[in-house]
Order: sequence, then C-alpha cells, then structure tokens
Amino acid sequence: PERISVGQSIYRLGNYPNRVHNIKKGMTIQDLTVVGPGEKFSYNKVLGWVTLEKGYQKAKVIFGDTLSEAAGGGICQTSTTMFRAAVNAGFPIVQRRNHTWDVVYYQDWYGLDAAVYPPGKLDLMFTNDTPGPILVHSYTDDDLEIAYFELYGTSDGRQVRFNTVENVKVGQGRRVVTDWEVIKPGGIIEKRQIVSKYRR
Repeated sequence: PERISVGQSIYRLGNYPNRVHNIKKGMTIQDLTVVGPGEKFSYNKVLGWVTLEKGYQKAKVIFGDTLSEAAGGGICQTSTTMFRAAVNAGFPIVQRRNHTWDVVYYQDWYGLDAAVYPPGKLDLMFTNDTPGPILVHSYTDDDLEIAYFELYGTSDGRQVRFNTVENVKVGQGRRVVTDWEVIKPGGIIEKRQIVSKYRR
C-alpha cells in the first residue's frame, strides 16, 4: 500500500503533561485500524470509553460554553487530526461537528477541526469509498510537537483542493466556510463545503 493521505495538528500550544498524555493514548488506540472498502469508520467506536480507569488523565475540556477538567482532555485534537487526514483523502464525511469555541490549537488548518465525545453521539465518521482497504497509522513527534494520522491504501488517482471562502466574525464567535473539491479519475469534480460555526 501507498500513503494516500496525511493529517496533522500542532500540540505545542496547550502543551502540558496531562493533555499530551491523553493525545498520545488516543493516537495509540487508533493506530493500525483497518477500514474496509465501503466501510464506515467511527472514531468513537474505535476509541471506546474515555475514563480515568482506562488510564486517561484529567485535562481541560469544552462543554458547551464552559471550560472544565475532565478525563481525556485533548482527545479532540486526535479526532481533529484524523478529520484532516480523511478530507485530504477525499473521503465522504458522514458525521462531524466543529468545536463550540474557536480554539487556538487548531488554527494551523483553520476551520478544519472535529470534536468528539466518546461514547456519546458527538462522533467523527467517514466512509472509505476506495476499492481497497485503508490502514490507519498514527503517531506523535515530540521534537516538533505535531500529531500525525497517515492513511495507507491503493490510490485511485483522486486529488483534493481547499479554499477558504468565508472567515467572518459573528457576534462573539466566528463562521468559517471552506470549499472542498474532490477531483476523481476522469476529471469528475465533486464540490463540497466544510462549515464551522464557533460561538466564541
């Protein structure tokens, strides 16, 4: 198999031990997952419960309009990184929601974040619409303080393009709209949009 996509996010900002521990633990659990052709991937299903008993530590978590300490703070950085790998692969996104807050950690690829709350309904889901299986490889680079998700499979030659068409302040929050084009073999262009609405 060849590497068909990569997603990354920087954890240099907000880099304190408990949060980094949770990021690394979440990345390890997702590593070496296989998504079959036509299969729907669920981030929460692979990750499972996030509890102190499973080795996660307390760190800051956004709950609606509040910030508090909870087990697994930082897990959303791992789902954000996976989301970026999925859109870079041109996979159809089945379920995704941005964070409530405009979080500085995710501004390296602005507007392309994905919040999860395992095992609740807030999930990241995509479909492998390639003819072969996809292997997920995830890891962190402590020197660069970057998390990576790499997707390996058989490329069908598709390409993707992104263009931020809207980035405006709305009240105390912000709205970011990204045009996302997937160019498939034969020149077929699928036009999609990624819309993120932050309350603050």
